[in-house]
Amino acid sequence: MKLPWERLAEHLRAELGELGGLIRLLELQRESKLSRDAVAPRGFETDLSMQAAAVRRSRTKREKILLDFLPAHGASHRMISSRVLEEVAPEARPLIQALSEEVERLNEHLHRLVRRLPAATQRKLHHIMKSSRQAPGFSAAKQRTGQAVSANGS
Repeated sequence: MKLPWERLAEHLRAELGELGGLIRLLELQRESKLSRDAVAPRGFETDLSMQAAAVRRSRTKREKILLDFLPAHGASHRMISSRVLEEVAPEARPLIQALSEEVERLNEHLHRLVRRLPAATQRKLHHIMKSSRQAPGFSAAKQRTGQAVSANGS
């Protein structure tokens, strides 16, 4: 039985969109501060919370696909490894790998942005997103060795 790659790709794309939206909000906030506008855009905290929750929801949907399929195949729902890719139809492997790598890249960018936020905002975002730590990623270098990239990129 092969991994339902169409659904996985759909949810990876959705997660990418939500991550992009969250990154956009954080970059808008940074631009606002750089332009010496001392006041954050109206409703920023609410928008940030809503977007972080949207990221969490999209990640949870993607993880559910992996959870439903992978435990029986000895893999984790927070990793996309060469073992997982073996369960994807050969014609879809490049797509799933590319989407996973892009999720990983955006998560790394997001974490760099979050580290620059005030501690209270960092805690709030962590709390909102904690039910689903970090999106799985798949490193091309680790693919060759058959190692997985864990949920936090290690």
